[in-house]
Amino acid sequence: MNPLAPIVLVWMVAAGAAAMAQQEYSNLGLQGELSAQPVSEPQSRKVVRAAASTQRLSNNLPSWRETTVQYTQQVGSETLLGTGLTRASRFNMDDWQFNGLYSTRLSPALRASLDANVSPSHRVLARYAIDGQLHYEFQQAWLANVGLKTSSYNDARVNQLQFGLEHYFSAFSISLGLRPTRAFGRTVYSGEVRGNFYYDDRNSVGLLLASGREATPIGANVALVDVRAVAIIGQHWLNRHWALTYAVNRTRQGTFYTLRGIDVGIQYAF
Repeated sequence: MNPLAPIVLVWMVAAGAAAMAQQEYSNLGLQGELSAQPVSEPQSRKVVRAAASTQRLSNNLPSWRETTVQYTQQVGSETLLGTGLTRASRFNMDDWQFNGLYSTRLSPALRASLDANVSPSHRVLARYAIDGQLHYEFQQAWLANVGLKTSSYNDARVNQLQFGLEHYFSAFSISLGLRPTRAFGRTVYSGEVRGNFYYDDRNSVGLLLASGREATPIGANVALVDVRAVAIIGQHWLNRHWALTYAVNRTRQGTFYTLRGIDVGIQYAF
């Protein structure tokens, strides 16, 4: 497997992450991962994806549901553009969210992306969020990334730094991440470890473990809580154009509730 191929995956994941309303049930790396799998077909210049997810909550709380449609397009050989629309239901409150992505190569080893979303209703989702990322291949099969994200909620502003290191070897990859988060005048930390198995050039399955303290939406408010998450994430191509994406997860949001969920999507590349 070409060690440069994962760079393409990073940006397709980024496009989907925003389109899926940032997956508010977990900011610990599960954000977006459970809802938007990458398109790893380098010849595909345009991709349309539709997905649906459901999350069952403990403590007799109502289930969460989410549907999304997203579109990504490669422009030239170095730039990716994306947009998406999401409808999310949380705690019997409905929200809509729109997002856009711009990603481009700055040098042979360096890529940059800017991801933004806005929710006109913002009952449980952020009013808006802006996420900037840099990914640098400092040597073959080794990637480092740094990012800054700011999110505005009805009752809080949340700022988050993102640091990551990823290594590809044989048919596998492993990554580590650290996320300092600032909210309510306090700084808290979370981290993740993720491993992937690529059983051919386009198909993969991965395991993600995340833990730490996050600024997490709880109903219409935001709180700093201890979060623990585990997820299995995968994609499988049926043929050159059609692929299935899937994820199952378990996420504990402090003492408030535990989520158990599934996400299924279908995408068409052309």
